[in-house]
Amino acid sequence: MSQLEALLCWLGKRRIGWAAALIGMLLALPSVFTGLQTEDHYHYRAIRDGVVDPPWRINLFNYISGNVAGIYGLKDFRTGPWLTLKDYKVSFWRPLTSFTHWIDYHYFPSAPWVAHVQSLLWYGALILAAAALYRRLLSAPWLAALATLLYAIDDAHAHPVGWLANRNAILATLFGVTAIWAHDVWRRPSGASRGARTAAAIVAPLSLGVGLLCGEFAVGALGYLVAHALFLEPHGNTRLTNIAKRAAVLMPSLAAFGLWFYFYRKFGHGTYGTDFHLDPLADTGRFFVQALWRLPALIAGQLFGIDCEAWWRLPASVVYAMAGVVCVFVAAFLWWLRPTLRDSQARFWLVGALMATLPACAAMPQDRLLFFSGLGGMAIVALAVRQAIEQTRESATPRHILGRLVAFALLLMHGVVAPMTFPQ
Repeated sequence: MSQLEALLCWLGKRRIGWAAALIGMLLALPSVFTGLQTEDHYHYRAIRDGVVDPPWRINLFNYISGNVAGIYGLKDFRTGPWLTLKDYKVSFWRPLTSFTHWIDYHYFPSAPWVAHVQSLLWYGALILAAAALYRRLLSAPWLAALATLLYAIDDAHAHPVGWLANRNAILATLFGVTAIWAHDVWRRPSGASRGARTAAAIVAPLSLGVGLLCGEFAVGALGYLVAHALFLEPHGNTRLTNIAKRAAVLMPSLAAFGLWFYFYRKFGHGTYGTDFHLDPLADTGRFFVQALWRLPALIAGQLFGIDCEAWWRLPASVVYAMAGVVCVFVAAFLWWLRPTLRDSQARFWLVGALMATLPACAAMPQDRLLFFSGLGGMAIVALAVRQAIEQTRESATPRHILGRLVAFALLLMHGVVAPMTFPQ
């Protein structure tokens, strides 16, 4: 047994969740001293001036509502360029996250470090939730431990944890992961009592709804729920029964999403007139055109550690060429990973990660959009390491050697380099 295998076995014998949460929080600890940044000042002023006042006025993220008079006011005061569309809109519905900010700035207005500590605690809770999900949906304890540790130290999380205004992404992911976990307990009980299954069936859509009220980012959880229905839902007696069952088990979560989306639109939230935030339903064609390069950019950022924001500064022809190169590399990696992808759990993580990443293409690619992508991404990295170890014992063909080099390079990147750059 190699030293790496011994280390992984040692990890698998321990409940790594709490330790990983502590490590992740320690890596992000320097953010406690960064104070308020950019939109934090707007949130602080809105709360201190009474613009946001629970329980009725509780949304900090209605930046530009699309009101024509308001747009002309921005132009008159030179806070918006003259060419801004008259119905330009950037408005999000995040009442629960707004309430957490209200607590920070209402009760501790002179202590922004308290707000940062709250974000750290939410991040620790997210790591614990991810650990619980990995334990249920990865076959070996050391796989779950490795994926948890890699997720905790992912440097893509540094910005959203350290930026108070981006707390919504942490909260949305936390409750989204909880929804996936509860859905799995409901559909694959693994010894759970009837009462526990019933409770999980209720918790799953409720948790998704809470996540959506924290931030629309929680819609990424639906990607994993659909993947769960496709690959992990117990089979029925006939093909028609299988299809009906898989559709039916998604109904509670889809109902929660539908209810949230109804009020999201009813209250006038959404975006218009900006490429930075596209509305996938109102501007579907443009969304899919942009997704042709945004999706590869996000995948490259998660899997290979390439800075997502670097793509913005490149000409369109270069961006689409780079997207093609990334697709070739990912396809080659997945071709090597075929033995692992025969397993339904591996396919769940892969397809779930891809489907969860697609909604993030509505925004310009940024590392802070990778919370849901990383959830499946770190599981795939752990599974790739397992396949590389197994092939080391079995064969030494050029294809296998190259695959092992890639797998161990990913482990080096996410397990060694990432924590070194996290505090930055």
